[in-house]
Amino acid sequence: MASVRVFVPTPGSRFARIVRPGSAVVSADGPAAELLRVDFEGGSQASNIATFADRCHHAAGRHLTNYPTAARSLAPLPQLVQIGSYDDESGEVSLDNDDARAALAAWLRTDTLERELLTEGTARHMMRREVIELRTRGDFAQARWLARHYHLDELA
Repeated sequence: MASVRVFVPTPGSRFARIVRPGSAVVSADGPAAELLRVDFEGGSQASNIATFADRCHHAAGRHLTNYPTAARSLAPLPQLVQIGSYDDESGEVSLDNDDARAALAAWLRTDTLERELLTEGTARHMMRREVIELRTRGDFAQARWLARHYHLDELA
């Protein structure tokens, strides 16, 4: 999967009223588009959706495969604020700047954004981060063994 742009609704906009607060809103449409096709994932109680990055993962998966869903809409660009991007390979949301961090915190109705909210909690991404951490520490043999054990052939 690729990277997608992540948005929050502009406060007070029509789009903000139709999307559940705290939802991840993503689009792969180009920056010049005035009307964006967006997919969103709300605050589901599903056990595999614990973080904002998890919501981005599910919305991006549907968006990029054009999977049929009711959680898709066309949104005029003025009704959205781009806050960053979601990269499926790393499972992380990268925020553009401090204003984006503040906009996301307000959308999530929290005073502080913990790093864990921006990191996907799926087992595959946690395993990938573990292998990468071992490589970073210079423990290449252990990283290679673990990558093979986890069937992460691209990291072996």
